[in-house]
Amino acid sequence: MARTFLLWTDRLSERGDPVPAQFETTTIGIRLNDMIRVQYWLGPMFFARQRGAGRQKRGAVAGRVVMSGNVEGLARSRMRRSMLGLLWVAGCWLVLLGLTRELWLGEECESETSFPQIPLASWAIGWPGSVDAIALSGLVAGLIGTSVGCGWLMWSMRTADGDSSQRTRWLTVSLWVVLASALVLVIGSQQRWQPWVWQFFLVFCLALADKGRLLRNWQLLVISIYGYSAVSKWNGEFVTGPGAQLWQGLLTGVGLADGAKFWSPETHGLWIQSFPVGEMTVAVLLLVGITAGGWLGRWGGRLGLLGSVVMHGLLLVALGPKGLNHSWGVLGWNVFFIGQNLLIFGGSGLADEVVVDQPTTKKIELGPSRRFRLSPANWVLLVAVGWPAAYPWRYCDAWVAWSVYAPRPVKITATISAADRALLPQALQEFVEPADFQTERCRVAIDRWALEETGAPLPPQERLALGVSLALAKRYGLTSIEVLREMKATKKQLLHRDRLFGINGLEQYGKGYAVNSMPRRCNIDAR
Repeated sequence: MARTFLLWTDRLSERGDPVPAQFETTTIGIRLNDMIRVQYWLGPMFFARQRGAGRQKRGAVAGRVVMSGNVEGLARSRMRRSMLGLLWVAGCWLVLLGLTRELWLGEECESETSFPQIPLASWAIGWPGSVDAIALSGLVAGLIGTSVGCGWLMWSMRTADGDSSQRTRWLTVSLWVVLASALVLVIGSQQRWQPWVWQFFLVFCLALADKGRLLRNWQLLVISIYGYSAVSKWNGEFVTGPGAQLWQGLLTGVGLADGAKFWSPETHGLWIQSFPVGEMTVAVLLLVGITAGGWLGRWGGRLGLLGSVVMHGLLLVALGPKGLNHSWGVLGWNVFFIGQNLLIFGGSGLADEVVVDQPTTKKIELGPSRRFRLSPANWVLLVAVGWPAAYPWRYCDAWVAWSVYAPRPVKITATISAADRALLPQALQEFVEPADFQTERCRVAIDRWALEETGAPLPPQERLALGVSLALAKRYGLTSIEVLREMKATKKQLLHRDRLFGINGLEQYGKGYAVNSMPRRCNIDAR
């Protein structure tokens, strides 16, 4: 409605017709000129909700503008919620670093049982472990500085004591330190690119781009996460694969595993299919809550928030100690989501209603330009929301596209001979299964090795599993290593299999990836 009305008033101004004075507009901390410039294609979702606007020929409009009794107070409230949300992100990031500390400690690559690190860029293959230690120190210092900056700004808004530019600079510098340190750590090891790290990184980028609109963009980011995650589970393999595991973990966690044995397979399938349906329903309700007005937006937002809290609560039961007993990092991420949603969706939402105290007449300066302009925050949000759409064409990794607990398009299985298994240390032999009586080969449990050694799962990209297999073979001279690559069957393509033999075969195949798949040298030399 806001977009239609602005277009209509713009046509009136072009014809020279007077704009009706009785139309009212509500602006919340955003210049009306910026709204008019970009509302033609970004839509009212990116701005405060409008009830109308007047415009004259290339000049200013002196119309009747009815606002809230305290627009500045409302802007301060939203900024306070944004700072509290950033404080929650910084605190949870520090906690998750502690829960997955083996993943971030650079000196761990000197251990003979350490899990191999696959750099994001080939020029980082020779990085020593000291680079990780320095970057980790910077990350921790930046997160502490961000927490202090957020608390400092909230205190200044509460007391209104003078200029806040110094506090804002402190927060900005801390955010830059966090982003730079996290980027160095991710370049050193792709396994550190966990979905929660990517989400925190995007939130800090949005805060750095525009702190005033952080709450708005953050809400849209969370909605896109739920939407993409639901779409990635809409296939038959989810019902028989990860979905079945989650369902079994949930039944075990709530103590219904024995009674559910008498249910039919169709009943189990319907309950499993309700996972992505519920996730998409939460995304739609939250979107309605931040875009629609009146009772629809109010109740849509409340139901969406309640649904998200229930959804993550059930995931904690399914993945917790009584369920699948997953890693603490995954459990911590779900706890973060509950607190995050209560903070950013628990208020009055994006479609903030404004109570009119009394009409006031204001002169609003409107620029004549109609050029499409994107702010830095819009660019960050465009990348965060748009990039996952390229995942079906393999221009985006699974966790960047929020494809979590979804089937893998390519399955990698590494095997070695029984003789080579004896060459491994006793601690590593625990992650190599006994020889199969038919093939006389031993499967390497790469995923279990990654989870137990680092406390975090391995991203599902095939290049990482191949790089880990190559690092293990080079470190211990496993000449019998063999990797089976299986691509799932689709309607247009049958099941495709490739077998890679030996160290040379793995190296030659790994060079064909657009992103590095070779391990760091310190992982190869550690014995």
